[in-house]
Amino acid sequence: MIRVVLGAYGLARRSGFLDTRIGESALDHAYFAYKRYVEDPFAALVRRHPELFRGGDILDVGANIGYTASVFASVLTEGFQVYAFEPEQKNWEGLLRNVRRLGLSDRISAVRAAAGNQIGTVQFWRNPANHADSRVVTESLSHARPGMTGLQEVAMITLDSFVQRRIRNAPIRFVKIDVQGYELAVLEGARSLLESNEVTLATEVSRADPRDIDSDLDSVIDFLSWRSFLPHTLDRRGRITRSNRGRITELSLSRGYIDVIWSQRPLTS
Repeated sequence: MIRVVLGAYGLARRSGFLDTRIGESALDHAYFAYKRYVEDPFAALVRRHPELFRGGDILDVGANIGYTASVFASVLTEGFQVYAFEPEQKNWEGLLRNVRRLGLSDRISAVRAAAGNQIGTVQFWRNPANHADSRVVTESLSHARPGMTGLQEVAMITLDSFVQRRIRNAPIRFVKIDVQGYELAVLEGARSLLESNEVTLATEVSRADPRDIDSDLDSVIDFLSWRSFLPHTLDRRGRITRSNRGRITELSLSRGYIDVIWSQRPLTS
């Protein structure tokens, strides 16, 4: 299924269709439908566990064109915001387009920046074969993919600096991080945020080529476990199961990727 979808996407991209207004609209609807009916666990999660999202702001780090942010906005407590972070130009344009299309401008604030462990600018790469595979250019990625083209210089912030500057005293209830192997850097830039015992995290663990990523599953688990976060696996039905390092590794290898929910208290479905 995924190969068919990526093949169709590649054909449409090479033809130039996706650069037209009709093509952009077709991509938006197709991507939202694919996420909802094939890949996404978060729509079910907000139905099963709305308490994880209510009573504070939500950070969607790696928002792409806005599907997950729209899911989070559906459960958002009035008066709070979903902050959707997306640095890549075309994805950013799609994010703004979909926020307007869905009438969510009052609930989703789009932020054009990458999140990491420092403030400044970085090079960013968009995989021409898959718009969902955009990532910060790291030393590992440069070695694994020499000759990358179409790089963009984008702003980088830390989540701690963003929260201090933009959100101030508002509580953060949920943080989703999907950044193609750059998770550890994002977490390192959120040390103060992670001290809140009210925040719940979601990270994606994928069976990525270890040559082109700079953080691995063990480093993320160690970083969060030291801060008393407990891992839970999340399935397509929104069910949460307390887990451990071995089980997460096993599932990511068998399925290709898995979403992990991190909380400082045990969660049950």
